[in-house]
Amino acid sequence: MLLFGTSAMAAPHPLPRWPATYNMSLSTLIMPCDYQKFITDPTIRKFGVVDLDWSNSKQVWIQGDHMQCEENLVKQAIIMKEETPDSKVWVYRDPVLAMPWFTTVRTILDDQDYRPWFLTFKDGADGRGPLHHDGDGTYHHPVCDHNYNPPKCSELFHSQTQTPGYPTGDGNCDKACNCGRVPCGMYLFDHRSTAIINGQSFTDWLVHNLTVSPTGLLHEAIDGFFMDDTWSDDGFGIGHPGAGDLNGSEVQDVGLSHQDLVDLQTNWTANMAVVKAAVVAHNGFVWQDMVCVGDGGTTPVKCEGYNGTQAGPPITKDTCATRLREACQPLSAYQTGALFYGFKDDGNRGPATVPLLDFGNDLTNFLLVRGGYAWLGYSWVGCSEVYQRPAALDTDYGKPLGLCSETAAGSGVFVREWSKANVSMDCNTWHGTINGATPAAD
Repeated sequence: MLLFGTSAMAAPHPLPRWPATYNMSLSTLIMPCDYQKFITDPTIRKFGVVDLDWSNSKQVWIQGDHMQCEENLVKQAIIMKEETPDSKVWVYRDPVLAMPWFTTVRTILDDQDYRPWFLTFKDGADGRGPLHHDGDGTYHHPVCDHNYNPPKCSELFHSQTQTPGYPTGDGNCDKACNCGRVPCGMYLFDHRSTAIINGQSFTDWLVHNLTVSPTGLLHEAIDGFFMDDTWSDDGFGIGHPGAGDLNGSEVQDVGLSHQDLVDLQTNWTANMAVVKAAVVAHNGFVWQDMVCVGDGGTTPVKCEGYNGTQAGPPITKDTCATRLREACQPLSAYQTGALFYGFKDDGNRGPATVPLLDFGNDLTNFLLVRGGYAWLGYSWVGCSEVYQRPAALDTDYGKPLGLCSETAAGSGVFVREWSKANVSMDCNTWHGTINGATPAAD
């Protein structure tokens, strides 16, 4: 039987090297976190891919003398694997924002030899360096942490965005937050750097220290990554020129020109290509290599190409027929790529049950268009949420017996036969049906 979307086919997007599967239970994905503790919710731990955010168990790892976000992600991955060993666990990494609560990152922030790999605050108008201009209005962000005596300062640019703090911050430390030699904050890697430090290039470090490493892909409990953030010279995808989750003020604080932004984006793109290839070569995968569909077109693109962390369903009532006609083509990226199909929800960002507003049609369309590497589930919603897992996600639909097809030219009705179910979607009425499969017991 032909497995659509397997590595045996020529695919426009990278695919994992692990075996393809049509097991619906394993074809599910979730991106959870719990601010307060390790995740123990059995609903979350049933998903085929669990992608752990860096804020998971934040109130645990921010305390003490050395923040241990990186190590706690490994501990959480082990917990997940002990209960569901066939699932994949992906963990967070950021090759744009350097977070000192990751031990691997803090190690090089603590070492002055690695200064060339980071961006610095610009000098003041008087020609003096950033240590002379803390809090005087030269920068949007503080140079020093005044919870220490003497203050802890760094000329390396750092933002307070999503940063643990004392007595208040995005996560509250019991005492002055300790991120090593430098103040706690979001630092910025300089992807333009060609400096070889201790026999290693920055690109080599991204591969062998940040990702394919003992706390990353070399650990038996970790199978991949969400590689967060981008550099943009025009704001496309992040809303402002600059770096990912920051607000654009970093451009002024560092003194970046438009050409600097172009060069940072170009070199970040090149470095990411090396990192993602290394991850796939070591039997892992990266969220940003999945394919998503934005509102601007029919053809899936890499989830890296737009805000894929909040991606809803690629097929909607308004786009149904157009996108299914594209998806049912033999070489469509829906079929041949590693597809992420997000549930439709209301964008809830509070600690409440996340509603699934159109689950039946989401599942129907997923079964119509999916290949051997595909996941239906939740993109980023927030921390400490309550998730649903309908029994239909644990139903055995068998394997597809062919591609989806339109019943007649222009009919707007699409069908696909599975070995244990028949799936159809009427785009005219926006009504999907799945016949033949027996739902799993709750």
